[in-house]
Amino acid sequence: MLKRIDHIYLSVSNFSQSEAFYDLVMRELGQYKGDKVISEEPHAHYFGPQFQLTIRPARSAQKHDPYAPGLHHLCFQVETMTDVDWSKTKSASPSKP
Repeated sequence: MLKRIDHIYLSVSNFSQSEAFYDLVMRELGQYKGDKVISEEPHAHYFGPQFQLTIRPARSAQKHDPYAPGLHHLCFQVETMTDVDWSKTKSASPSKP
């Protein structure tokens, strides 16, 4: 029986820009950050009671097609819309379930 998602790794095209974005969003979601290097590559790890999200540099410049096999999207659920100060996330915005 599946208990929960343990961790999700995302490969990003611009690590520093993505790290700045996820630092804001994940802090607002109550996650704490770690920055352990893996295989001599920078990683940003965001930990919380439900799961871990990690971003790492992409090894290819090829863009991902969300309708090709692979990750389509990732959605985080919060109790209420007021749990997140959306003004701090800049480019993120909430959507209704």
